[in-house]
Amino acid sequence: MMKLEYLSLLEKEFFETLEEAFKAGDPAGELAQKAANLHKKWLTFYWDNYNKEAHDGLVQRKYYFFHILFYFFCFIFII
Repeated sequence: MMKLEYLSLLEKEFFETLEEAFKAGDPAGELAQKAANLHKKWLTFYWDNYNKEAHDGLVQRKYYFFHILFYFFCFIFII
């Protein structure tokens, strides 16, 4: 599988999992953790060096919601 194909499938799985996690309403739940792990995998394609503290910092920022929405809408319009 080519890198871009893998990335596309990863994004699709991430957004599907994220949607289910939002529906579940448990930020510490299994689906939320799975979404976070998928997001980590996705970030490693764009960050030279993955850093857990930086990833955690995204969650702490008030603009994280917009970060997710941006990629969610990109995903919708690309597919």
